[in-house]
Amino acid sequence: MGIQPAIFAHTHYTGVLRPPAEAESLPSWAYTDAEFLERERERLFRAHWLCIGREDQVARPGDYMTREIAGASLIVVRGRDGAVRAFHNACRHRGARLLEGEGSCKAISCPYHAWVYGLDGMLVGAPDTEATIGFEKSAHFLAPARLESWAGFLFVNLDGRAKPLTEHLGDCPAFHAPWSLQDMVVTRRNVFEVECNWKLFIDVFMEYYHLNVVHPSSIAAAYGPADPMERVRGDWITVFGLNGSSALLLQDSARAAALPAVPGLSGRSAKGTRYSLIYPNMPFACTTESMWFFEIDPLAPGRTRIGMNMCFPRSTAALEDFAEMAQACYLRWKVAIAEDNTVLERQQRGLASPLVRRGRFSHLEEVVPRFGAWVAERVCDPA
Repeated sequence: MGIQPAIFAHTHYTGVLRPPAEAESLPSWAYTDAEFLERERERLFRAHWLCIGREDQVARPGDYMTREIAGASLIVVRGRDGAVRAFHNACRHRGARLLEGEGSCKAISCPYHAWVYGLDGMLVGAPDTEATIGFEKSAHFLAPARLESWAGFLFVNLDGRAKPLTEHLGDCPAFHAPWSLQDMVVTRRNVFEVECNWKLFIDVFMEYYHLNVVHPSSIAAAYGPADPMERVRGDWITVFGLNGSSALLLQDSARAAALPAVPGLSGRSAKGTRYSLIYPNMPFACTTESMWFFEIDPLAPGRTRIGMNMCFPRSTAALEDFAEMAQACYLRWKVAIAEDNTVLERQQRGLASPLVRRGRFSHLEEVVPRFGAWVAERVCDPA
């Protein structure tokens, strides 16, 4: 049961749905209650498109990766025909988990009873089933997950009923065209957990208000004032700001460590960073040298698993000294994430207090009430 008998009643969310300058925060149970999280999984995660990685992470036929998201375990694999497919990671025999981690294979074999599936998900081997009446291998293929792609990103829809990905994205591709995202490759993926609600991690990634307080000596100087938020079409949101220095390095790093700019980048795009959130769980950023994105998976009301991916243009990743030069970029994220996580875990503990009250917002965090309103519109009951 929830904290209150009617935690989804529309009356609790009228303040959340006001314009950002008038809005108040989501109620505390939105960050602490298991019933609220389960409705988010149902109405946000299973019903919308979820980013699960990039095509270059399964570059060759037989390459696979597994992902855990919203309680589902998935296999993403490139077939012999070059197509990338997603399947639920469970054997059609008795449900055993088929693959773990990432790697390459010629076929998908169950470790329990050795049922074997092709890279297209079709069952090709089922030992000792000759006497099973009415059994046909063609009817026992791996359960597919609906998968679509944009600019190298892979998205799945778990309930199979979402509108087309192009409609979900709206004008997101046009806003990010300057960075040629289809030419980016993942150079490092780091998975970690933080003891906070999933929405809090997205909030801190997207807003400028905390920079001088949480990151005063690490990355605050990298950011100038954010532009007014642009109107967008689709299920996403964005904020752009000019850089004070490289957003990819700690502010005391030598500029000699800087990597090449994204090829073809010009105008204001070549001088700033665009932070965006594709609802519900893909915050990402495009800056002068690179792009990074997160896969957000809520494990519990107060615990979240994060997959962080650093991406660079193929030409940059191919440089002879790239591995050495990129270390400064990876260090920047190690430091900044640790600073954010410390504050997020304090925020989560504060929200668990029975005396906590709703907050209001600065103009520097306009993205936070907009995200909160998107959540509330889909989670609360009709008025």
